Amino acid sequence: MKLFYTLVLLTVFVLLFFKDLPVSLHLLLSSFIIGSFFIWRKKYQTAPSLTIKKAIVLTSFFLLLFSLSSPFSIALTVIAMIGYMTDMFSSYQQYIFVTNRESSASREIQKNNELFQALRAERHDFIKHVSAVSYLLETNQRQQAQEYIQDYVEALNDTHSYIQGEHSHVASVVHQSKNQAHTWGIHMNVQLNSPLSQLPLKHLDQMNLIMNLLHNALEAAHSSEKKEITVSSMIRSGIYILEVSNSTAPLSRERQDHLFTSFHVTEKKERHEGLGTWIISELVSNYHGRLEYTYNDLTLSIKIKFPIVVSSKQAT
Repeated sequence: MKLFYTLVLLTVFVLLFFKDLPVSLHLLLSSFIIGSFFIWRKKYQTAPSLTIKKAIVLTSFFLLLFSLSSPFSIALTVIAMIGYMTDMFSSYQQYIFVTNRESSASREIQKNNELFQALRAERHDFIKHVSAVSYLLETNQRQQAQEYIQDYVEALNDTHSYIQGEHSHVASVVHQSKNQAHTWGIHMNVQLNSPLSQLPLKHLDQMNLIMNLLHNALEAAHSSEKKEITVSSMIRSGIYILEVSNSTAPLSRERQDHLFTSFHVTEKKERHEGLGTWIISELVSNYHGRLEYTYNDLTLSIKIKFPIVVSSKQAT
């Protein structure tokens, strides 16, 4: 990598200080510099660092100012500046991604206590329920006592089944989403054969993946007629599989094709959703996962697969 940088810079300096080079050699060296950017991008799927690019751009300006022998100096300057601006835009995208991820995580972490406060309140109410059952039994109302207990157990299962085995940071996110679904009249079915806390991601990335998936699902279901969401998870052959399905309003073909493309939006109101789907795509890519989605009968199904063995080294 350093050798590559050195060769490019040496080539530029040769063009700068040796003004009497043959035109053919000038053409060859200029072509090498211009082609180096494309070769680098193709091989490493990224651009050279901003510092090196900045040095090349500045040197190219000197080549242009000194009017060295051919128009290739101008071409070199234009190519370098385009590459430099492209890098700046990529860095800005990454900044938005990191900032949004950290701010969202901070807001959700502050909500962790709400889950535990709800659990403490239920524990407090449990004493009252026991007293009610005790009274029914003492007055020989066994049938009523049995029905009371059955109703209470079903209510507890609905509240706690989806947070069993979950760490607090994940349980809080799911709990908030369930509450939001209830407020919006959305039927949210959570079937987790493997806790979301076992996702082979860092805790912060677990939260951001789950937050964005559930947020998008809630927003879409809220605008649909069915108002349904299903969340499921399992582990098969060393692969963690997470699937989120939700009802949605009709999606255009363009929207379907570019659902997880970075910042591709078709309407102003979808700008936030576009960022959320891009974050999901980036997280899946960063952990060597695979993202699949289908749209059928006004239902969007997203399936994400993470290799546990590969990603577990990163999830520390």
